[in-house]
Amino acid sequence: MDNLTEQREKEGEGALEIWNTIRDAEQERESIWETIRDRLDSMDNIVSNAFNIHKSVKSDLSSIMIQVKRLKRGQVARKKSEESLGLMLSKTEMLPNQQHIQKEDKASQSTDVSNAVATRTLNKRKAMSPSQVSSEEKADPPWQEVFTRNEKKKEKKRKKEIHEGTGAKNRNGTRKPRKRPTRPDALVIKDAEGNSYADILRKIKADPNMTVLSNIINKIRKTEAGDPLRRTKDVKRETARSG
Repeated sequence: MDNLTEQREKEGEGALEIWNTIRDAEQERESIWETIRDRLDSMDNIVSNAFNIHKSVKSDLSSIMIQVKRLKRGQVARKKSEESLGLMLSKTEMLPNQQHIQKEDKASQSTDVSNAVATRTLNKRKAMSPSQVSSEEKADPPWQEVFTRNEKKKEKKRKKEIHEGTGAKNRNGTRKPRKRPTRPDALVIKDAEGNSYADILRKIKADPNMTVLSNIINKIRKTEAGDPLRRTKDVKRETARSG
């Protein structure tokens, strides 16, 4: 393997040396062409602006300048190709050394990884050693309180009775009716004459003796039983605002 690497290095050095010789020759030829192009450009400027030169001479010189420009464009493209080739050859020469360095890096990385794996395995074995397990960890867990299905039903039933507000039964087995709590800031008015709620409210507000009461009336609604329900304003809040 080492002999093959040395052979490739020698081949790369030889190719690079040949390329440097070719490049020097191309640079010398390019310098000569630059001189010729400059002379032709100056001649073209003189001939194209002169009036005492035959048209055929001008035409021939113009054709020569066109060919020179085409040659110049071809040389520019060739120069770029040669630069790319030179870069490729230089990379080829450096490739064996880079491969050798990369192999050494990979070998060192694999060694580090194997050492890290061995260290983690050893730490896990030490952590799982039975000698380091405390007696508290070996002790049995405490018993938890377990509810059976019947006990869960009883508990659910008891909570439901508390929520409904009654837990007692009558002698015949029926439950006592649940008492509805009184609604705050509300007054139930029985409709005796068949008047509408608007008429009742209008009469109350028209009575000068009930000015204070009419001022705290907010609205009149209908209860579930069909009785008119008059809602009053929050007296404490209104007093606090006025104060």
